[in-house]
This record gives sequence, structure tokens and C-alpha cells, in this order.
Amino acid sequence: METEFRGRSQLRGEHSMLMVKRLPAVWETWVRSCFCMAMRKGWERGTLCNLDGEDHAAERTVEDVFLRKFMLGTFPGCLADQLILKRWANQVEICALVLRQLPPHKFYFLVGYSETLLSHFYKCPVRLHLQTVPSKVVYKYI
Repeated sequence: METEFRGRSQLRGEHSMLMVKRLPAVWETWVRSCFCMAMRKGWERGTLCNLDGEDHAAERTVEDVFLRKFMLGTFPGCLADQLILKRWANQVEICALVLRQLPPHKFYFLVGYSETLLSHFYKCPVRLHLQTVPSKVVYKYI
């Protein structure tokens, strides 16, 4: 039998539900609460080489920032969610959800342009995996 009081103070970081559930919550606001961030954020990082103590950690971090800004500039207003960057040996994979704002032939051109330019820049194969969605992804209504 528990004798201690478990009040509202233990629910910090959790989202309170509304009775109607009409507010959309995207991935960042719902799943990345402070109590579960360490458990559920790991799948977005395919590389651990930019941790403290690893070789060339600063260079990898700068490369990740450059890749994210390059993709935001190449697909302006089309990214529905954050990018997922994966490094496998000598290959960089970029996964993203993209809004259907451009015609398909423009998406194909931008994918080929990005893969070619980044492959020449990094001197390793770069692959883009894009999935189109009609609107921003809502994971849950609160």
C-alpha cells in the first residue's frame, strides 16, 4: 500500500489531454517530452561518431548542420518533419517527409541535383529517401 502522495508535481513534462482532443500534436511536441526523450530520440541518429571523444567529432557535427541547411534550402517549405541523417561506412543517407507542393518532375530533379552535388562535395555516395505526404504529419490529438 502506498502512503506517499503522488500529486501534479510528478506530471511535469507530460501533456494534459483535452476532453475534445482537437489540438494536433506533432512528433516534437508529443513524443519528445522530457521524461522519454532519451528513449525515443535515438532512431533519428544513424551515427554516433560526433560524440565527445570520437575522432573528427566536430567535423561530423558541422557536416550534419550543413546537410540540414542544404536540404532546407533545396526544398523550401516542403519538409514536413525533421531530417534523419544516417552514415553507413562510406555512405550518407538522408531520409525526409516532404509535402506535395511541387510537381513530381521537380522533385525528381531536386533529388538528382542534391544527390549529385553532395556526392561530389563529400566524395562518397549520398542517397536521398523521400516520402511525400499531403500535409504535416499529426501523430496524436491532445
